[in-house]
Amino acid sequence: MAKDEKEIVEMIVKYNAHKGGAKGEWYVGAAKDPKKDLFKTHGVIKEKDFWVYDFAVDVQELGRAMDKLLMMGYDGEAPKAYDGLGFYVYQKRQHTKE
Repeated sequence: MAKDEKEIVEMIVKYNAHKGGAKGEWYVGAAKDPKKDLFKTHGVIKEKDFWVYDFAVDVQELGRAMDKLLMMGYDGEAPKAYDGLGFYVYQKRQHTKE
């Protein structure tokens, strides 16, 4: 089920708390195809790394959630325009690309 701003932020904060690490060790992003961004663009290893993705209900909710997460100290880059409703977070490792 697609998530609103509050649900997106809660999901990522809870996942971070469960897996551990400072907020700055995690990268948040938004993409039309979050799986492609995670595994191809950022080099996340599906079986070894900590990651999660989902979809927002609309671009406004996604934009507000991304802004809030970045202000909270998560790493990432707020896109100038959203080309989809997908979002993701992964724990940065030596082999991942930001």
